Amino acid sequence: MSEIDDGRFRGDETPEWTPIAFAVELTRRLRRHAGIACTPSLRATIAIPRFLTARYARTKRLTARDYLDAAILTTPFEDQAIAESVARELLFPRAETAGAASSPTKVREDAKVVATAPVPDAVSGILGDLAALDVDLDSLADLADLESMIDDGAKPDSSDPFELFERLYSSADPEERALGELVVLFGGAAEMASVSARTVDHVRVLVRERLLAQVGALTPPHVLHACSAGFGTLLAHEARHPWEVAGFLAGLGRDRELRTHLADLATSASPRDLGTTLRFVAPHTIDSRDFRRAALARPLDLAEHAELLLGLEEYVDPSAALITRSAIESPRRAMNAARTLRERFGHSVEDRVLEAWASALGRAPTLRELVDVAVDSARYHALVGPALEAHVLEMREEAADDYLDATTDALPPVPHALAASIVLARDLAGTNVSSAVKAARRLATEVPCTVRVAAHFLPLLDELLEHALVPDDLERLVEVATLLGIDPNEVYDRIGQALEQLRAMVLGDAHDADRYARLVDRIGSIPHALLDELCGVASETSNLEAIAALLAIDLGGATQRLPEDLVMQGLGFKGIGGGSNLLKQWFSHRGALVDPLKSRIKAIAKDALVDLAFEWLGKSGASAERGLIPETRTRPMRAGDDLDLLDLDASLERVIEEGRRLDDARDDDLLVSETVRGRAAVSVLIDISGSMSGPDLAMCSIAVVMLLGKLRSDEISLALFESDTHVVKRFADEADLDAVADELLDLYARGGTCVDQALRFVEDEMTGVEATLRVLFVLSDFAFSERPDELRTLGSRIADHGVSLIAAAHGCVMKESRDALVSSIGGETMTMKKAEELPSLLLDVLSRIADGR
Repeated sequence: MSEIDDGRFRGDETPEWTPIAFAVELTRRLRRHAGIACTPSLRATIAIPRFLTARYARTKRLTARDYLDAAILTTPFEDQAIAESVARELLFPRAETAGAASSPTKVREDAKVVATAPVPDAVSGILGDLAALDVDLDSLADLADLESMIDDGAKPDSSDPFELFERLYSSADPEERALGELVVLFGGAAEMASVSARTVDHVRVLVRERLLAQVGALTPPHVLHACSAGFGTLLAHEARHPWEVAGFLAGLGRDRELRTHLADLATSASPRDLGTTLRFVAPHTIDSRDFRRAALARPLDLAEHAELLLGLEEYVDPSAALITRSAIESPRRAMNAARTLRERFGHSVEDRVLEAWASALGRAPTLRELVDVAVDSARYHALVGPALEAHVLEMREEAADDYLDATTDALPPVPHALAASIVLARDLAGTNVSSAVKAARRLATEVPCTVRVAAHFLPLLDELLEHALVPDDLERLVEVATLLGIDPNEVYDRIGQALEQLRAMVLGDAHDADRYARLVDRIGSIPHALLDELCGVASETSNLEAIAALLAIDLGGATQRLPEDLVMQGLGFKGIGGGSNLLKQWFSHRGALVDPLKSRIKAIAKDALVDLAFEWLGKSGASAERGLIPETRTRPMRAGDDLDLLDLDASLERVIEEGRRLDDARDDDLLVSETVRGRAAVSVLIDISGSMSGPDLAMCSIAVVMLLGKLRSDEISLALFESDTHVVKRFADEADLDAVADELLDLYARGGTCVDQALRFVEDEMTGVEATLRVLFVLSDFAFSERPDELRTLGSRIADHGVSLIAAAHGCVMKESRDALVSSIGGETMTMKKAEELPSLLLDVLSRIADGR
C-alpha cells in the first residue's frame, strides 16, 4: 500500500500543509522578506520535502515540529531566524491574520496546476523550475523521486554527507570525532543528508540545534561528546537539571564550580537525583570518587538505596547493616525496594530482608505480617505453616465468642474475625508465593466452615469466590453445609461442578448464552489439557457461544488454540465475557497475544473501555461540561429575565459607586443574580506498581477515561506512578479520549512505588492555576519508597497551593505513609473493599466537590 495519499504522507499530523505546499509557500515568503540575506534557490525549496521525506522514513509520522525543523535546517545560518519566524506564521497562524495570506488550500491548488499554467506572482519562478523537472508535486511516491529532483538540480558544492560523516567519525581531531559521535546519536549520516549538511559548519549547526532541543532530556553521552565538540559552555547555561549541569561542569573541567555544585547536591538532592548525577559525571576524567562515596552513604534505608541505583542505572550491593535497619524499621517498604532491585537489575536481596526481619522479630510472625514480606524461599515457607495454624485457631475462638454474644431473636452479624480472614486470604493470594497461595485456599475453606448460622455460609462462600479464592477441601465444605441444612448442590454448583458443566455444554454443542455467562463468572482457570479438548470441539462445531466463554475465561490460552476468524467472531458474542471481563482478560493475557490478532483485540478492548467509562459516567447524573463548582455572580438585567432574580443591593451599590443619583439610574444598572459553573482543579494520581492485578488495571483504566469524560478539560490533570511517573494529562492539555484509551491498554503494573515525582508533578500543575477549589486524589496502598518525613515535606509544598487531599486505598494499607501525606496536605481518607469500586468512589468524590461538601 502506498504511503502517499493525495500528496500527503499517511503519518502527517499537519492537516493544513503537504511538504510540497509548505516548501513553496515558505520560499515565496522568504523571497519577499526584506531582511533575507540569501535568496532561496530551487535546491533550497526541494531540500524541504526531501528533509521531511527522510524524517518520515525514519519515524513514520510528521508533526509541526518536523516542518519547523525542515524550514530552519535547510536555510543558511544567517537567515535561520527569519525562516523560523516565517515557518511559525505558516504553521501557527494568528487569528487576526489567518486567511489574510494565501491559504494552504490555495497553495495546494497552485501546486496542482504547475505544469499547465503560469502563476503570476513572486512564486512563479519557483514553480516554473519545479515544473521543468516534470515532477507531480502532489504525489512524491518515494525517496527515489526526490533523489532524481536533487540530481537534476545544481551539483553540490561540497562533499557528500555520507563521506563527510565517515571523515568526522574516524577523524584524529577529538573535536571532529566528537561531532561524528553526536551525529550518530541524532540519526547518523542519513540525517545529515536529509538537511543537505555537506560541510563541517553545516554539521555543527545541525548538531547544535539538536542539542539545544534536547536540553532537559540529554543523556551522559550527549553531554560527554557535546563538551568535546565545543558546545559545553553554551549548553551549561541552558541546562535544566542538576545532573546536566554537573555533567557539563565536569566536561569543561570547571573543578571548583563542580565541587561546590556536588557538595550542595550531596545534602539536598533526592537519592534518585544523586544517582543520576553520578551517572552524568562518571564518563569524564574528573575525580568524583568522594562524591560517589558520599552519595552511596546517603541512603537511610533500602528504599532510598534502590532509588539512588535507579538514577545511577548500575547495581551496587547494599550493606548488611542497611538491610537490617530497613527490615526492622519497615519490612514492607524494605521488601518492595528489594523487589524493585530484582526487577531492574536482576539482583535479589529479598531473602536477606526476610532473614533480617525474622531474626530481629524475636517471636513467631503472624500471618498478616507475612503478607508484607512474601518471598519464594525455604525460610518463608517454613514460617507460613505455623502462622496459618495459629491464625485459624484464633479465628475460630473469636468467631465462637461473637456467636455466643449474639442475641437469639435476630440474625447475628458475620463475626469480624471471618470477614477479616477473607481480606487476609485475598492479600495472601495476591503475593503469588506458593505457600501463601496455599494458605489462602486453606482460609477459603476454614472461613465458611467456622460459621454457625446457615444464612452466613453461602454469602461468605460467594465473597471468597468473587476474589478467586477457591477452597481447598470441597468435601469438608459440603459436609458443613449439610449440617447447616444447606443443599449440597448449592456448593457443588458454585465450586465443584462448574468446569464439568462447561465441558458438558461444549461437548454437547449447547448454545445457551445465559448459562455460559454464569459459568464464566464461576471459573477462574481451565487446565491446559481440558482447554485443548474444548477449543478443538468448539472450533469443529463453530459454536460461538462456547468460543466466547472459553475466551472469557482464558483469553491467552484460547487464542493460541482457536482459528483467528473464530476468535474475532466469538469475542463477547451475545454478551458472554464482553465489557469489563474483556478488559480484565486483556490486561491479564495480552502478553500471550501476537500481532495481527493482538492489535485487532486491542481495538475491541479500546471500544469496550470507552463504552464502560461512559456507562459509569451516565450513572453520575448531570454532566460537568461547564464546570464542576457552582458559583453565584451578578450581571446586567436582560429582556426576559425574571424580576425575582433582581439583586437590589448590588444594583444600588453600582449606582452609588459611580457617584450618580437614583433618578439618573440607567437600564444597565439593574443587576440580576445567576448561578454559573466555576472551575475546580482536580489532580489524580493512581498507583500502578507491581501489586496491581489485571482486573485492578482494568478498573483503573475505566476510571481514568471516565474522569476525562466527566470533567472539563482544564479541570483535570492525571498521572500514573510506580518507580516512574507517567503523565497522562496536564491541565493545559486537551482530553483526547481515544489516544488516552490506547495508551492505557499498553499499561503494565511494574516496579516499586515511588511517589516523589508524581507529587512534584501535582505541585507544578497547581502552581498558578486559577480555580475555586483544588483537590488531589491519590489511589494507592501507600507503601511508598519515600520516608514519612520526605512525604511530609512534599505534602507541605502542595498544601501551600491550597490543595485538599483525598487518600483512597483498597487492601492492605501502609498507614504511616498515608497519614504523613494526609497530615501535611490536609484532607481525608477513603477505603474500598476492591478495585471495582473505584469508578463509583470517584463519582462520589466529584459529586461532593460539586455540592460543596
